[in-house]
Amino acid sequence: MLNPKVVGTIPNGRPVSLEREVFPILARQGKVRGWKHAGFWYDIGKIPDYIIANRQLLQRAEFRETTNVETSVPMAKIRQPSYIGKDCSIEDPAKLGPYTILSERVSVRKGAEVSGTIVFEQTSLGENCTIEDSLIGEGVTVGKGTRIGKGSLIAGQVVIPDRATIRPGSVILN
Repeated sequence: MLNPKVVGTIPNGRPVSLEREVFPILARQGKVRGWKHAGFWYDIGKIPDYIIANRQLLQRAEFRETTNVETSVPMAKIRQPSYIGKDCSIEDPAKLGPYTILSERVSVRKGAEVSGTIVFEQTSLGENCTIEDSLIGEGVTVGKGTRIGKGSLIAGQVVIPDRATIRPGSVILN
């Protein structure tokens, strides 16, 4: 956490390394404080690190709780570890997981298969779509029969048409 006065001293217009540029100045001025952290901490500044952190958190039972989910899918079809957020709607015979995270208000239509994927809020995954090891942004609509290949990144507010094929490693921006 940074004091707003510290944030105000960071120059605009160029990238700045807090660790190499800002923190050393504050330390020399005696303006750095710390505490011993007893929990876990992840640097998620890069997308691959964000994905790794989420996978490691899924391996901890306390982060796999599923709450307030409207689903006709038997829990056996949600392969663990996975996380289903509040107010998700999942139709049978969808298959989820392992390592799938659905944020709040995600809808998964019948026949969809989603594995190793993080899906942000208010996203709709169409009938019979297949998504592997990808990151899907907020408010995305994935059309029915669509295939999204491993390692793909879909930005928020994107509409992917029915029966589209997204090649592995693709990046789709809005």
